[in-house]
Amino acid sequence: APIAVLSLYAFSDVNVLSWPFHGWSLRWFQLIFTYRQFIKSLRTSFVAGAATVLLVTPVSLVAAMVFSRSHSRVSRLGEMLGRLPVMLPPIFIGVGFTVLMTAVAVSPGLVTIILGHSVVALPWSLLVLVSGLRSFDSGWEEAARDLGASPAQTLRRVTFPILAPAIFGAALIAFAWSF
Repeated sequence: APIAVLSLYAFSDVNVLSWPFHGWSLRWFQLIFTYRQFIKSLRTSFVAGAATVLLVTPVSLVAAMVFSRSHSRVSRLGEMLGRLPVMLPPIFIGVGFTVLMTAVAVSPGLVTIILGHSVVALPWSLLVLVSGLRSFDSGWEEAARDLGASPAQTLRRVTFPILAPAIFGAALIAFAWSF
C-alpha cells in the first residue's frame, strides 16, 4: 500500500505532497529524463546488468550441470559453497569486496561493479538452474543419443530448449539483482 500511494504521488502536478491530489501530470518523469546524470546512471545500470547476465548465466549453467549430474562429495561441497552468498546479506559482500579492492589497490569502476554484482547474482542464478536441471528428464538426452545425435547436438537441440525457461529465469534474476 505505501508503494502504491507513493507511486500515485509521482503523477501529482504540485511540488508539495498533499491529499487529495490537485491534478495529474507527467512533469516529474519529464524532469528526471532531462537530467543528464540520471540518464548516465541509468545507462550504466543497464550496461552493468547486461554484462552481469552475460557473465553469470553461462557460469551458473555449467556449474548447475556439474552439480545436478555429479553426485560426488566434491560436487555437493561445491554446490553448498555456491549457495553460501545467498545466506549472507549483500551488504556484507559489498563491504568485503570494498575491503578487497582497497587491499589490492584496485580503483572502483564498471568492471568492479560487474564483478561485485556477479558475486551477488551468481548463487541466485545457480539456484534457479539447479532446480531446473533436477526436474529435467535425462531420458530425452538418452533418446537423442540413441537416435544418433552427437553430445553437442543433444545439448543444442534437446537440453537447451527444454531448459530455456530456467535459463531465462536465471538471466532475469541476474539482471534484476544487478540493476
